[in-house]
Amino acid sequence: MVDLLNLLAGIVGDKNVSDDPFVRFTYSRDTGLLPSKMPDYVVRPGSVEEVSMILELCNRYKVPVYPRGGGAGITGHGRPCIPGGIVLDMTRMNKVVDIDDENMAVTAQTGITWGELNKVVGEKNLDLGCRGPDSGLSATIGGSISNASVPTHGAHKYGGVADNVLGLQVVLPSGDVIRTGSGANVNARAYHHRYGGGPDITGLFIGDQGIFGVKTEATLKLYEKKPCYDGFTYAFKTLDDAQKAIIKIARKDICTDLHVMHSTTSSFILFLPEDLASRDVLRRREKILEGIKDQEKYDFFVNAEGWIFGTIEGYSEKEVEVKKAICEEICKKAGSVDIGPYYALDYYENQFGLLYGTWLKGFTRVVACCARLPITTIADTIRSTVQILEEEAREYGWMYVWAGTVVENHYQIPVAAAAVSTDTEAFEDVKESLYRAWVRMRDSYIFKYGGRPYWIGEFVSLALMRAYDGRYIELVRKIKDTLDPNHILNPGLFPYPVGEG
Repeated sequence: MVDLLNLLAGIVGDKNVSDDPFVRFTYSRDTGLLPSKMPDYVVRPGSVEEVSMILELCNRYKVPVYPRGGGAGITGHGRPCIPGGIVLDMTRMNKVVDIDDENMAVTAQTGITWGELNKVVGEKNLDLGCRGPDSGLSATIGGSISNASVPTHGAHKYGGVADNVLGLQVVLPSGDVIRTGSGANVNARAYHHRYGGGPDITGLFIGDQGIFGVKTEATLKLYEKKPCYDGFTYAFKTLDDAQKAIIKIARKDICTDLHVMHSTTSSFILFLPEDLASRDVLRRREKILEGIKDQEKYDFFVNAEGWIFGTIEGYSEKEVEVKKAICEEICKKAGSVDIGPYYALDYYENQFGLLYGTWLKGFTRVVACCARLPITTIADTIRSTVQILEEEAREYGWMYVWAGTVVENHYQIPVAAAAVSTDTEAFEDVKESLYRAWVRMRDSYIFKYGGRPYWIGEFVSLALMRAYDGRYIELVRKIKDTLDPNHILNPGLFPYPVGEG
C-alpha cells in the first residue's frame, strides 16, 4: 500500500501536508450551504515544481486533487465533490513575480489575494482592470480565473477576470508545465499579449473550474491609475425605467462601474432596526439621508422600485464632469430623482464587501447565483429573484436583501443575498428554505432566461447538464479525457458531475 502522506511530505515538507481531522474538516466545505466532504489530505505547495511533482504523483496513483484558493466560493468548488483525495491549498504561492510598467502587465503566483495584488500595483500608481470579486480581500486570483468571475470594481469598463488575463502558467494533470499566450514562445521577453500564434489556449483554463490544469502563475493587464473620479445615484419609479436608462448609459461606454439596485435594498438600509443593523448599514443610512433631505425626494426614493448608481474615472475633473453630465441627462429624461453620489462613491472607494456580508449584527448567511444574462432582462430577472426570496422568507421568517446587479459591458449579473438570522442556533430551522430559494434562483437564470452562471461548482454542474447542448458537453468531455484521462482534477464537476442538480 502506498504511503501517500510520506510521499507528499517528501515534496512539500512535513509542515505543509496534513491528515489531521481538524485540518481536513477546515477544507471540507466552502462558505455555501452544501454539506461538508472531507479530503484525506491537505497539501500546501510552495512552487510550481512542487505542484508538478504532486500532480505527477497523484496521476500515477489516481488520487483526486481539488485545487483551492481563498475558499470564499459558495457552490461547492474548492472542496471535494467526492469524499477523499487531496485539497491542494495554493495560498503559499502568493508572490508578485514581475510588474512590467512599460508593457502594462503584472505577473503573479495564483495564490495571491486580490487585496494584496491591488496594494502592490497601487503603490506604483497602477491599476488592475479587474480588481477582484466582492470577496477580493481574501479571494485569490487563481480561484477567480477558474471561475471567470466578475469584479467588484471596473466590470463595466474593463470587463471580468477573463477579459484581463494575458497568459497563464499551468501544470497539467500529468505534471507537465506549460505557458499560454505570448509566454508559449520560449524566446518571449515579456508576456504582453494573449491572442495570435494559434488558438486561445489561455481561454481553455479560464472558467474551467480547475478541471483541466492547476494555474500557478497569471499575467494580467495593467492600467494607469486615473486621478479623478465621481459618481451618481438615481432612483426610478419602475425597474423598466431604470433598465432603459442603463441600456442608454451602457452604450456610451463612459462608466467604470454601473449597477442596478432593487427597492428591497433601500428599504433594508433605511428601515432595518438599529439593534440589528451593523455600523456599515447605519453609516450608509446617514449618508443616503443627507442626499434626500427634501421630503419629495425622500418619498420618491422610498417608493421607487429600483435605483442605479455608477462611477466615472478620468484624467481631469473636466473630463469626469462632462461624462457624468451625459449619464445624468439620460437618468433625468427617464423621470428619475437624484439621490446624491454617496452610494456610488462608497462602492468605488471601499471596493470589497459593500454589497453583502456587512448588513447585520450577528450571523448572516449569503446565497448568490451570479449569471451572465442579456442586459434587456434586468427588470424581469430582478423581479423574479425578489419574488422567490419574498415567498420563502415570508413562509419561514428570515430576512433578505437584494444586493445588486452589475452591468458588465452589455450583460448583467444578478446577485441576491439572504440575511438569515441573528441567532446562530436558528439557522438550521431556515436552512432548507434558504437552500430552496437558492435552487429556484439558479434554475430561473439557467432555464427561464437562458443565462450562464460563472460560479459552477457542484451546485450548478448538474443543472448545466440539463441545459447545455449535448454536442457541447461531448466536446468538453473529449478535452477533459485528453488532458486528464484519469480524471484526477476536480472529479465530480461539470462535465462529469455528481451531487445536487
